Amino acid sequence: MLQYIEDAKQGDRQAFESIVRHYTAMANAVAYEKLHDFQLAEDAVQEAFTEAFLHLNKLRVGEAFPGWFKAIVIR
Repeated sequence: MLQYIEDAKQGDRQAFESIVRHYTAMANAVAYEKLHDFQLAEDAVQEAFTEAFLHLNKLRVGEAFPGWFKAIVIR
């Protein structure tokens, strides 16, 4: 997964799609726990992935992606 993160940081959209597939279940669980509404959680996750994609260049270490992304979902 680390290579996908590094590739996505270089603008590889297919790599980011792999990241989305890998982290969607975790993100949905986190968002649902906070919002207690499945549809709102799905919307929050979609927005979180968009924000992550737009700001991926700010992520210094690829290994930090799971925690960094979880923080985005929670916000």
